Amino acid sequence: MKRIIDGVTYNTDTATPAGRYDYIDHENLANEVTIYQTRGGALFAVYQWEVDGKSKSYFEPISRENLQKLMAEQNNFEILNEDILHPPPEAVEETRPAATLYIRVPTTLKDRLEAMAKDEDVSLNTWTMRCVERCIVLEKVEACLGGILSTGMCLCSESEPAYSEKAVRAMVWHMYEEAQEAAELLGWRGERRLGDLATAAAGTAHYRSFASYEEEDDQKPNSTNANNGAIG
Repeated sequence: MKRIIDGVTYNTDTATPAGRYDYIDHENLANEVTIYQTRGGALFAVYQWEVDGKSKSYFEPISRENLQKLMAEQNNFEILNEDILHPPPEAVEETRPAATLYIRVPTTLKDRLEAMAKDEDVSLNTWTMRCVERCIVLEKVEACLGGILSTGMCLCSESEPAYSEKAVRAMVWHMYEEAQEAAELLGWRGERRLGDLATAAAGTAHYRSFASYEEEDDQKPNSTNANNGAIG
């Protein structure tokens, strides 16, 4: 596979696989990610998934700093080439044992959880921990989306006067940052990122805000013309 991004080529046929991992995205699709290094030393990730039996792929350049962070965060990261990716220190015995949490749930919910865990080929304990971790992530995502919505409503509000260009730029940038954080938390992948969508939405809101203000201004009577008419 080959892709051209920002004027340079990323080719899996000539690059060296360095690592891989998999995850379930926000649409509940299984994604397999392979990290490659080009012959020139650049790193890039290839995301692969299936939709209705059709294979999809997405290429993304990645810095070594971000890759090291990714390796630390992904529990199932597999290093394929230790000359390219140096493994982290070996695990040592934990001085503090894992905590145990007992939860009483209806039998029907337990059956559903067991079926989902079986589909993912993981234990019920592992699946339940993932659910708890996702709840924590979604709480953070909710805060990000709340910031985006409140900012967007301010831009679209008809009761407020038009904002200055500087204020609008600051509000759009705030929406962009919130959207990017939500995208990272959700593992969003696609040609149009949440940040791009937020920027486009904010631009539309900005246009409507100023258009509404200009329409109101056009409807105001011209004092000079009114005086001239009175004199005539």
